[in-house]
Amino acid sequence: MEKEYDYNNYWDPKNSFDHENTKYYERLYDRIKSKITPESNMRVLDVGGGAGKFLNYLGISNAIILDSSDSGLNIARKRFGFNTIKGDIRIKFPFKNETFDFIYCCEVLEHLIHHEGILQEIFRVLKKEGKLVISVPNLPADGFHHKKRFKKKELNRLLNKCNLNIIKSFYNPKINGGHSFKEIFSDKNARIILKKIISNVLRFIIPLKFKLYLANKNPDKFSGFFIIKAQK
Repeated sequence: MEKEYDYNNYWDPKNSFDHENTKYYERLYDRIKSKITPESNMRVLDVGGGAGKFLNYLGISNAIILDSSDSGLNIARKRFGFNTIKGDIRIKFPFKNETFDFIYCCEVLEHLIHHEGILQEIFRVLKKEGKLVISVPNLPADGFHHKKRFKKKELNRLLNKCNLNIIKSFYNPKINGGHSFKEIFSDKNARIILKKIISNVLRFIIPLKFKLYLANKNPDKFSGFFIIKAQK
């Protein structure tokens, strides 16, 4: 039987990666933050949103988080005041058709194998012309924590198959750097540790414009992170 990662305790402070003090979200999303933030009057759902730290970073205060993690939902509810629903996102979502104006599914799909079913449910509960923001890291799958590594064409094809039309794609440079000492050595994969160290060094040598050019020219090779905005 395939061993499952313990997502119920994923956001426990003793186990959780420090997203805030390491400026994790700032490194990945600051450049496009305004382009992936909904208008204030929209009804928002975060699929697999965990502790709500990403929504809090975006400045969103009124949203529903659907997740299976007790540790995450407890933080999202008590610390940030989000409405939370515990549920398995691999099965039918507990919402009526066309409920939400804007949906996030960020850094979620790589942890699962039921990609098409999840996107079909997102399509179902998204209003006509509603927006979806989805993101995945371009990292090797270890089969335990990360089940899947997406390529650009494969991810685009999956979204199109589920009738979600891509509006804009953003690609973060793989040579992005900014990793703290703790973040680097918290990983057990020696190859990833070495890549993070090299990335930190190259961050100060290669101009950002050139790194962005490479990431957009060949995302599969030079981008470390894919962010896609789509519409129903």
